Amino acid sequence: MSNRNFYMRSLKIKNLRGFRDLNIPKLRQVNFIGGLNSSGKSSLLECIFVFFDRKNVGSFSRLIQFRNLPFDFFQQIHELFYQFNDRIEASIEAESIHGKEKLSFKYTERLPLLQNLNVPAEIIPQQTLQISGQKGLIISGQVDSLKDEMYATGQGNQINGHVVSSNTPRPPRCFIFTALTRNNHAENIKFFSSAIQNGHKDKLLECLRLLRSEIKNIELLQIAGQPVIYVDIGLQRLLPLADLGDGIYFALIIASCLVSNEDSILLLDEFDACIHYSKLESIWNLISKLASQFHVQIFATSHSIESISAAALGFEKNQRLNDFSYIRLDRTDDGVTAEIYEPKEIRQAIEREWEVR
Repeated sequence: MSNRNFYMRSLKIKNLRGFRDLNIPKLRQVNFIGGLNSSGKSSLLECIFVFFDRKNVGSFSRLIQFRNLPFDFFQQIHELFYQFNDRIEASIEAESIHGKEKLSFKYTERLPLLQNLNVPAEIIPQQTLQISGQKGLIISGQVDSLKDEMYATGQGNQINGHVVSSNTPRPPRCFIFTALTRNNHAENIKFFSSAIQNGHKDKLLECLRLLRSEIKNIELLQIAGQPVIYVDIGLQRLLPLADLGDGIYFALIIASCLVSNEDSILLLDEFDACIHYSKLESIWNLISKLASQFHVQIFATSHSIESISAAALGFEKNQRLNDFSYIRLDRTDDGVTAEIYEPKEIRQAIEREWEVR
């Protein structure tokens, strides 16, 4: 990323999932997202993930699978569209460091036939022969004047896809931590191992010591053939990190992801729910510093007024107000709307006991 600290500057979502026409005109490096239950906080993170996974022809299915629901292409493909209105294109648009970017989904009763493709029939894979003429999705990506196009159809939980054209630059990597995804042991161990191999053990220890000051060291050991993270807290033997609680474990994994994935996007769904309120300011202060150092843009949801206040206070104390914003989502008769608060406005609202969550 150049400018370089964060990738997306604005975001629009139209006719996708629970969003009729959501407009967030200003994004920062760290973006807190709040709102009432069912206001679209988690859905917003999921849409952002799909936007950055747009080179994957089956990424749209993640919008359903993130909720741990079974996926059936033709039964549930219509759920992608706002109020099931698949006659209108669904899209995600962003202003980024590359310019204007867009991902769109269009449902069709008949995917384009081969003769409509600008590709010689003899070099088109057999998979495309099976897709042409069927019901499905036309998935289009665009970065300024460069365009991608993919077709997708399927049966049951199977997706058949074909890349018609791929001309846009590969988007940055995007990682999402939700209640369902953050327990991916293999992925978490990969983040931790990469951080250690790249010489960032000191940063991981700094993170852990914010929560348990007596932690002296961390190690990756093989137990019954499986890698397990252990910590030294000054006892006669090492302890599994997981024994110290979910908050310490997830704080370490997020720090590991940050320092081992430069120039990426990190999505956190209520991770602060397992952090004691007295530690929130120091944890968010460290996360924001690591995000700046490694050029990672963060989107985090929260119901916690303590977490929102702690994050705003941390940025204000460090004179980094331009790195943080709070976005409150509200569901109205016209769909979900977004209101953006600056850190000083958040502090004033909290001091006056206004409800901003």
